Amino acid sequence: MSYYDTDIKFVKGIGEKRAQLFKKRLGLFTLQDLISHYPRTYEDWSNPTRIEDVPYNEYVCVKAKISSDIQKKITRNKKIETYQFYIYDRTGQIRVTIFNNKYFAESLKKEEEYLFYGKIKWSGTFRDMASPEIRSVSECKIRPIYPATDGLTSRQIEKIMAGVLENFTISEYLPENIIKQFNLISHPEAVKQVHFPESKTKIEQARKRLAFEELLLLRLGLTGLKNRTRNKNSRKITPLTDDEIFKLFP
Repeated sequence: MSYYDTDIKFVKGIGEKRAQLFKKRLGLFTLQDLISHYPRTYEDWSNPTRIEDVPYNEYVCVKAKISSDIQKKITRNKKIETYQFYIYDRTGQIRVTIFNNKYFAESLKKEEEYLFYGKIKWSGTFRDMASPEIRSVSECKIRPIYPATDGLTSRQIEKIMAGVLENFTISEYLPENIIKQFNLISHPEAVKQVHFPESKTKIEQARKRLAFEELLLLRLGLTGLKNRTRNKNSRKITPLTDDEIFKLFP
């Protein structure tokens, strides 16, 4: 049995309980199924936008420093805690609001630089960003967004996938002459780049290779089916003797 057939519950970061979510909700049963669970889209954190250039009511990534202390506020019914602070770069500032996340809000440090990903809106004279995703500047890259489900987020799948690609060897199975003839990247590189692309160009190269594989397998499958059908329906013809031929006529 190939390691590609490994039950998904044995993959690091999954386990028995989480494996049931992969199997029942996403239809993923083996390591091969997981590797073939490609992102549905991407978030581009690789090229942060200057604050003065941010589009409004669209998702955008901003690299900025926290300029103020984090102010805690509680609503009248005491069910919602908000944490508000300001961030800035050389071109402007934004007011950021975090909801019901005390531990994370208190982990942020004044004058520290972070990546903020979210939508910008006007609130009076302020640019506002509510509930952004906040990451270290070391994560300035294109990030995969996976088909997910209740109890299993895209970020969790991303972390698991990173471990899989780090610990398992992806094999090549196309001949070198085919790869060169159709100007394809290798299968291992395509899998790596479709999950964790270095650039938008790499995404397109990975998609081209994976699409080629699907069409090739479809073609081979149809050819095999056609050959099996031909062999099944064909009749063996044996030559007749003269006497047997004459008996067929009155």
